[in-house]
Amino acid sequence: MIGTVKDVAKAFCEARAGIGIMNVEELAVSIVVESSELLELFRFRNKDGIRVFSSRANRERICDEIADVLFVLVMFVQVYDVDIATEFRRKIVKSEGLSGGLFRMFYDW
Repeated sequence: MIGTVKDVAKAFCEARAGIGIMNVEELAVSIVVESSELLELFRFRNKDGIRVFSSRANRERICDEIADVLFVLVMFVQVYDVDIATEFRRKIVKSEGLSGGLFRMFYDW
């Protein structure tokens, strides 16, 4: 799945070559901006996130923002050649000391 997402993001960027490749700071800021747009959808709302997802329109807006966060993150890992699956796995193993063995099931994938 990650490979497919990366391929689609790359093709999207290449089709819009005028956008240009952002530098590391612009990409990091974009991740924060897109994450903030997701957070904004939950501000001043009931703490019950399920209720927010109950409306089709709300769910679509939330999913749009999730996709935006993912898109910018994928751009970041592509531009800076980060193997996101390997780094995710590494972080899970690194966090093992804090989890008390919760993540052992992921060691072999």
